[in-house]
Amino acid sequence: MKRVLIVGAGAEVDLGFKSGPSFTQDTFYRQKDILYGALNDFYQNRLGSSRDELIPTSYKPVFLSNSRGEAFKKLVTNLGKDAPEYLFKVLKKSFDTVSNDENLTTADYETLYKELIIESDDTDATRRQSVTLKSLPDDAHFGILEQYYSALINPNRHSIRFWKLVNFYWSAFFSIALPITDGFYGKLDSYNKNRYAYVLSHLNDAVHKMFDPNHVNQRISADCYYSAFHGKFDMVVTTNYTPYAASIVDCNSSRIACLGGKLSQFEHLPEFEYVDYSNEDRNIEDNACVFPYLLCQSPVKPVISIAQIDEFAKAARALRDADEIVVLGYSFCNEDAHISSMVGEALRGDRAEKLTYFSYWPDLNPSFDRATASAELARRLRVSNENAVEKIEVVPVANCRSQEFVSRCEEWTV
Repeated sequence: MKRVLIVGAGAEVDLGFKSGPSFTQDTFYRQKDILYGALNDFYQNRLGSSRDELIPTSYKPVFLSNSRGEAFKKLVTNLGKDAPEYLFKVLKKSFDTVSNDENLTTADYETLYKELIIESDDTDATRRQSVTLKSLPDDAHFGILEQYYSALINPNRHSIRFWKLVNFYWSAFFSIALPITDGFYGKLDSYNKNRYAYVLSHLNDAVHKMFDPNHVNQRISADCYYSAFHGKFDMVVTTNYTPYAASIVDCNSSRIACLGGKLSQFEHLPEFEYVDYSNEDRNIEDNACVFPYLLCQSPVKPVISIAQIDEFAKAARALRDADEIVVLGYSFCNEDAHISSMVGEALRGDRAEKLTYFSYWPDLNPSFDRATASAELARRLRVSNENAVEKIEVVPVANCRSQEFVSRCEEWTV
């Protein structure tokens, strides 16, 4: 019986990584000026001349939005019913009177932007985590990133748009990488002074350490989801950027499909060359114009590399040939409709007998209704055929020690 596992960001929460909503907040709604300063130094010797229109001639510290932009105004508008009280507390620090959220002035927006968006240092970033961005609709960021993809084709002609995109990719990279590099360099004063700058100046070392199988095995403790899954699956499909899901299949690259790219993968200009630097024998050259190769949170994915297309083909074959599909930490949200369609097609086929979906349910609240949860999952997978719907089983799980989760894992063998 062939069993395929699909894991998303929720599978790594117990390893200290951000889940989907918090990752969206940290990347789409955080202007990281300290990072931009470090990137300016990183790109000093990596950019082109005025004669080369395919590589920018200078770095630009630009963010996706600004206080006057539609993306930020959309954020303020959609913060949710509890947001106005918090927002006006912020505004009252700078203004004597504030009317209501329908009459925000330009100065109001600038104050809110500075308070909610700009990451000036780690202390400020921590303090602002009280902002309830989780109340945003899960598609509030759609269309923000996609408008910049075309700048990759002629980056020197559209340098502002290009750098908005590249800065976003680095922000996404560090959002996931810093919890890992803290473990490598956290005791160094030079690292703690500016983590972005330190990692960028030691990028090869950081990437090699992250993807060292010894590090992966040490990080996967006995008390985590991945440890419970070890040796239970023929194939793993993941959108996570870290190396840890590979531990389930003993870091065998032929048995894991990484659909979102990895922290070890970088794209080169102007060739659009995609290179994986996880092997310690391969290094990013000091003059190479590179940026992280990550397929981030948008419904449109700019797949360019043949190698990435191969990853999707690998996942499609595994799902098509699977007898059982197991899902953990993956919500099948709108931005991942392309993956939902592959899973839905597998369920509608004759081969797949079952989909076991572990649904996070804190404290295993007795109000959880499996039939309702299964119907909702079928809707997200675009599955309506009665036979296909019957293949879906939703299992509530509070953590990796949940009794039903543990017993299911003990039943599975390869």
